[in-house]
Amino acid sequence: MPLVERQEQLSTVSGAWRDTRAGRGQVVLVTGGAGSGKTALLDAFADEVHSAGGRTLGTDGSFTGRGTPLGSIAQLFEHATVPNAVADRVRRMILAVTSRLPTGGADPLDPRAANGPAVTALLGAIFAGLFALAGVAPLCIVIDGLHEVDAMSLFCLSHLARRIRRAPIMLVLAESPRAVPAHPEFRAELLSSPHLSRIALHPLSEKGLAELIAEHTDPVTAHEIAGEAHRTTGGSPLLARAFVDDWLAEHARTPGVAGHTFDQAVLSCLYRQEPQTRAVAHAAAVLGRPAPPETIGQMLDVVPEAVTRAMRILESAGLADGDRLRHRRIIERILAAVPDEERRNLHRRAATALFAHSASPDAVAGQLVSAGWAGATWAVSSLHEAAEHELSRGRADRANVYLQLAQRGPLDPRQRAAARMMLLRARWQLNPRSAAPQLDEIVLRLRRGAPAAEAASAVPYLLWQGRAEDATEALRLRRPDTTPPARIRTAEMLLALIRPDPNGPDRPAEPGLAESAAVHPCLDAIAALGTALEPGRATDAAQAADLLLRRYGPTSVDPAVLAPAVAALTYSGCPANSLAWLDELATDDAFAHRPTWTAVFHALRAEALLRTGSLTGAAHHASAALTDVSPHGWGVAVGVPLATLVNAATTAGRLDDAEKHLTQPVPEAMFRTPFGLPYLQAAARHHLATGRARTAANELRLCGSLMTRWGMDTDGLVPWRLELARVELHLGGRAAAAELVRAQLDRLDDRRPDEPARHHARTRGVAMRLLAATLPAHQRGPLLSEAADLLEGAGDRLELACALADQGHALRAAGDGARGRLRIRRAAQLAEECGAEPIGLQLLRGGSARAEAAPVEKVAEPAAPAEPTVLVPRGSQAGRSLDELTDAERRVAMLAAHGYTNKQISGRLYITVSTVEQHLTRIYRKLKVKRRSALAAEMLGRDESGLDDAS
Repeated sequence: MPLVERQEQLSTVSGAWRDTRAGRGQVVLVTGGAGSGKTALLDAFADEVHSAGGRTLGTDGSFTGRGTPLGSIAQLFEHATVPNAVADRVRRMILAVTSRLPTGGADPLDPRAANGPAVTALLGAIFAGLFALAGVAPLCIVIDGLHEVDAMSLFCLSHLARRIRRAPIMLVLAESPRAVPAHPEFRAELLSSPHLSRIALHPLSEKGLAELIAEHTDPVTAHEIAGEAHRTTGGSPLLARAFVDDWLAEHARTPGVAGHTFDQAVLSCLYRQEPQTRAVAHAAAVLGRPAPPETIGQMLDVVPEAVTRAMRILESAGLADGDRLRHRRIIERILAAVPDEERRNLHRRAATALFAHSASPDAVAGQLVSAGWAGATWAVSSLHEAAEHELSRGRADRANVYLQLAQRGPLDPRQRAAARMMLLRARWQLNPRSAAPQLDEIVLRLRRGAPAAEAASAVPYLLWQGRAEDATEALRLRRPDTTPPARIRTAEMLLALIRPDPNGPDRPAEPGLAESAAVHPCLDAIAALGTALEPGRATDAAQAADLLLRRYGPTSVDPAVLAPAVAALTYSGCPANSLAWLDELATDDAFAHRPTWTAVFHALRAEALLRTGSLTGAAHHASAALTDVSPHGWGVAVGVPLATLVNAATTAGRLDDAEKHLTQPVPEAMFRTPFGLPYLQAAARHHLATGRARTAANELRLCGSLMTRWGMDTDGLVPWRLELARVELHLGGRAAAAELVRAQLDRLDDRRPDEPARHHARTRGVAMRLLAATLPAHQRGPLLSEAADLLEGAGDRLELACALADQGHALRAAGDGARGRLRIRRAAQLAEECGAEPIGLQLLRGGSARAEAAPVEKVAEPAAPAEPTVLVPRGSQAGRSLDELTDAERRVAMLAAHGYTNKQISGRLYITVSTVEQHLTRIYRKLKVKRRSALAAEMLGRDESGLDDAS
C-alpha cells in the first residue's frame, strides 16, 4: 500500500540524507505508536538511499531484545555488505566485552559495568568498520525498535552519534512511546545532539483513510467507508489496513464491519506494548466504559499518572480514545486474549474500585457478575440495588442474574427475605412457572408470620397461581412494619377481586384519589378495575382508568398499574380507548425483557380487539400471549387468552381449532376466579356452534350465577343474558329470549342518570338486534335501525354486520329490495374484513339469526378472500353443483349473483369482459340455469329481478 499522509515526514528524512551525502552526518529520531507506519516509512526511505547509490545497514531491536548485550550491534555487522574481516573482528570484540560483564544486574552504561579497554577496543572496531564502509558510499544505519535495543548497544550508538558529525553516515532511529522510557541518560544525550532531526508520526485523518481505501474502490465508496474506518481504527495505519482487508473480503455481505484481520491487528498493536501498558489495556477492556485514571490505578495498584501515560500510548496505537478503548470490537478482542482466571480477578478488582469511587450499583453489579463473586456485604448490597433498578426499568433478565449471585453472598435475615421477594418478582416476569419453587419457600415463611411488606408483595403471585388461601393467610398473619397502608389495601383489594367470596368480608372500600395516588398508584389501578366489575359503575371506572393513564403515561409507570387500568377501560365498554393506550405501549420497548408482561398486554389487546369485531387480530394476539408464556405458566389467568382464542376461532368457523383450545388443561381454581367467566362464555358459544345448545345454556347459567353471587353481574365483563338469549333463539324459544334481552335492557336502564350511554352502546345494540329477532319480520325495522346505529358508534364491526344483515333482510321482506341488498352486501363485506367469512356467507343467505343459530357449515374457502363469499343453502341444486365450479368461476359467480355487471366483474378481477362471458356460460351450464336472475335465486335464495340485463 502507498504511503498516505507521510510525505512531509519522508521529505524531512530525505533532506537529512542530502546533508549526509554532503559529508555532514545526521541523526534522525522517528517516533510513533505501534502500527503507526514507522517501518513503512523507513522502507520507503531505504529505497531512496539505494536509488541514490547509498548503502544501508539495519537492525530491529524487537528481534534482538534487551536481554542480549550488544545484540543490535552484532546484527548490524551481519549484513551482507559488511566485509567478512570487519564482521569477524567486531564479533571477537563483542565476545571479549560480554564475557567480562558482571552478573549482578549492574547497568552496562555505567563505566564500571564493563572492562574499560575491551569496550574501547570494541568501539574502535565499530567505528573503523563503519567509516570504512562510508568511504565507499554514503552509509545509512537504521535502528528500528529503538525502545527494545539493549543497553550496551545504546552505549555504542551514543558514541557513534557524536563521531559521525563530519562523516557521510546517517543514523536513523525509530521508537514507540513507552510509559517508562528506558535508559533516560541515552535519550537525554541523544536529544541534545545539534544534528538531530525529530519526526513524529500522527494517526491518519479521515481524509487520509479515504485516500487509502480509494486504492481499492471508487472515491464515493471510499468516502462513505472512511468515517466508520476512522471511528474504528483511530487512524492507525496498521488497523486501517486490516479494516480495509476485511472490507475487501466481506463488503458484499457486511460492508464496513471489522473482522478477523482486524482482530489480529489489534493483538499485534497490544503485544508491542510494554507489560504495564498491556495491563492498563486489559483493565480498560474489563471496565468496558470510560473510567478515570484513579479507578484503573486502584485496579492495578499503580498511580493515576501511569494510567494516563499508558492510555496515551494506547491512543497513539489506535486502540484508545481518551479515557476508554475506542471500539467494542477492540474491547472484545483484548478481553478474549486475557486468561479466564486473570479476567475474573480483574472483574473483581474492577467492582471493588468502582464501588470505592461511588459508581452506580449497575456498574458494580455487572463487574461482580463477570467475576462470579459476591463475597462481601457491600457486594451483596450493590447487587440488590442494581436488581431493584433493573426491575424498575423492565430488565427482569438482568435483575434475575444479579439476585442469583447475591444469594451466594453473606446475607442477614432481612436481606435474604428481600432478596427472595425480588427474585420472585424477577422470575415471574421472565417465566411464571420458574417462580413456583421460589414461591413455595416464601409461603413457608409467610405461614410463620412475615413482615407486612413481604406478605403484601407475595399476594399477586399467589393469586396468579390460584393459591388464594395462602394469600389470605399471608395477610392475616402479617407482622406490622413500616409498609404504607395503601400497599396493604392494594393487596386486600386484589384478593377480593381475584377470589371473591360472597360469604366473606365486604370488599375493601375504595381509596380517595388523592390519598392513593400520593402513596401507591397501583391502588388506584386496582380500584378502577374493581369499579369496572361493579354493576352500574362503568363511567366511574372509565374515568378513573383514563385519568390514571394520562397522569402517569404508558411508558413511565409499573405495568402492574397499566394492566389493570387498561382492563378497566375494556370492561367499562371502551375497548377502542384500551387499544389506543396499548398502541402507545407497543411503541415502547419497556417490556421487551419481561415476557410475562408482554404476554399480559397481548391478552389485553386480544380481548379489546375481539370486542371491536377484529377476529384475526384477536386470534393473533391471544396466540402471542400463549406463546410468550405457556398455558401452564398463565396460572388461573389462562382463561382470558384461551377464551379469546375460542371465541375468535368459533366465530370464524374454525371449530376444530376452537375444540383444540378447549382441550387445553386449565386449573380447577380458575373457575373460582373472574378469569373463568369469559372462558365459560366462550365454551358456550362453541357448544352452540357444534349443535350442543343445551350444554351451552347450562354453561351460561353457571356463568350468570357466579357473576351474581360475586357482585360482578355487569355486561362489560360477560353479557351472559344476551348470550343465553342467542341459545334460546336457536332452540326456538323466542319468548324466553325476549325475556332475557329485556332483563338485560332493564339493567342498562337502571344506570345512574349521569352515566353516558356510550359505555353500554355495544350491549344495547346487541340487545336490540336480538330483541328484533323475537318479533315478527314486519316489526323489526325500528329496533334494527337503532341497533345498527348503536353498534356503529360502539365500534364493533362484526355485531354491526349482523345488524345490517338483519336490517337488509327485513327491508327485502318489506319490498325494499334495493336498500336491502345494499345492507346485506355491506354486512358481508364487514364480516369478511373481521375475519368471519362463514358468518358473512350465512348473512347473505338468511340474516344474523341463521348465522348465529345454525352450526357453521363446511364450505370451500374462496380463492380471493377479498371478494364476497356465498354460503349455499344446504340441499339446494346449487349446493350440489357448486363444487363443480373452478375457483375462477366461483369468483365470477359470486360477483354476478350480487348484481355486478360484466364490465364491473372484469375490472374487479382484472380479466377481460370476454373472459367473464365465457365463465358465465360455463357457470350457467354447470348450475343448470339460463339467466342471471336464476343464478342469484339459486345461490342466494331470493328473487333478483332486474339482473338479467347486467352486462
